[in-house]
Amino acid sequence: MKILHLTNYYPPFYEGSTEIQCQQLVEELGKRDECRQQVLTSDFLGTDVNDRNKDVFRRIQIEERNEKQQGVFRELQLHKDAPGSASFWKLYRQERHNVDLLQSHIEGFQPDLIFIWGFQGLSASLLFTIDKSGIPCAYGVLNPWLSLWLKKEPWLDMWHHQSSANESVFKNLIEGMHLSESIKKKAPFGDPRKICLKHSFFCSESLKDTTRREGFAVHDSRVIPCGIPVDKFYRKNVYPDRLRHLLYLGRLNKDKDPLTAIMALQILHRNGHREFTLDIHGRGDPTYEGQLHDFIRKSNLRGAVSFKETNEEQQHVTLYSYDMLLATSKWKEPFPLVQLKAMAAGLPVISTLEGGHAELIRDRENSLAFKTGDAEDLAEKILELSSSPDLVRKLTSTAYDEVRCKYTLDHVKNQVEAFIDNSLVPAA
Repeated sequence: MKILHLTNYYPPFYEGSTEIQCQQLVEELGKRDECRQQVLTSDFLGTDVNDRNKDVFRRIQIEERNEKQQGVFRELQLHKDAPGSASFWKLYRQERHNVDLLQSHIEGFQPDLIFIWGFQGLSASLLFTIDKSGIPCAYGVLNPWLSLWLKKEPWLDMWHHQSSANESVFKNLIEGMHLSESIKKKAPFGDPRKICLKHSFFCSESLKDTTRREGFAVHDSRVIPCGIPVDKFYRKNVYPDRLRHLLYLGRLNKDKDPLTAIMALQILHRNGHREFTLDIHGRGDPTYEGQLHDFIRKSNLRGAVSFKETNEEQQHVTLYSYDMLLATSKWKEPFPLVQLKAMAAGLPVISTLEGGHAELIRDRENSLAFKTGDAEDLAEKILELSSSPDLVRKLTSTAYDEVRCKYTLDHVKNQVEAFIDNSLVPAA
């Protein structure tokens, strides 16, 4: 069996944990007998490559030498312009570039299955090309690109949404010269909600439901949660008498809401519990990060809050340095991978119940839950957990066992393999 994987990002250059999950599953699938794979991805080399040290460029050179032998091709172009800001011909050339690359890989590799993972930033014409190719296609949807990206993908926006006066005149000219069908054959476009998603799985019911509400036909899609390589984790089973060293781990933006964690710490200090500290591991919006620093300064929390950085590969080590994880996200995250990793490490978790969180977090069974955006409630839960050794043991023991029962990478891989085998069965 030959599988051609299509994804926008692929490690070591990635934006988040979903790309790590994609790579892990691709590598696990590659262990199957008689399975050959290619990964076609973008030429993305990281959002901050220019700010990094020489080691990054050495890694790039190593990847360029070795990846094609391993079947990874970083050739697709990502959209960098906002809808309506790029010229028609610029968009058309990019769509043609990506479609031609895809067709070249299909002709050269002759895959039995095309597997689509992340798609944010990629050309929608690729989806329509695959949909019409006759090759079985499967979707592993780990983030909300179907419901979000295809609303603003520039090539679709050019044809389906309100255009500028110049674009409208240009499109009318194309229609008048009967060129639209010719263009459509070389860089297809259409209604993305009509793309066949018969063989698709989502990492949570929440993400599936969000996609369904946007008009996509995913009623029969499966749900396969994310998994982690549990062999990387050992169980933290020694805790101090009072838990006081708090961890926030995630991106720094309003949706992830680290401010609520800082405000909870402020409440604790104001009430005389100055033994608590908070380390914030993450990067994000510089403006928002500046606002966090301003709040910390005005709240006299300098020294109690520290900012640090941890990449995806280091997370399983970082967790053991802390007493509890605060997961404060306000947005409906597809799946709570950070909480899952904390549970695998035996670290107690206090979390919101937004989106996919509610499919993992069970209040007072494997974690504590608090009201989204409510710093007072979070502070109360921190105090309760910090002084309740029996509760800590109960929550962490249940969570640890659940991870190893339901959320191992091997367990998820088996489900994905069965999904792939079903995707290859011809329709009746």
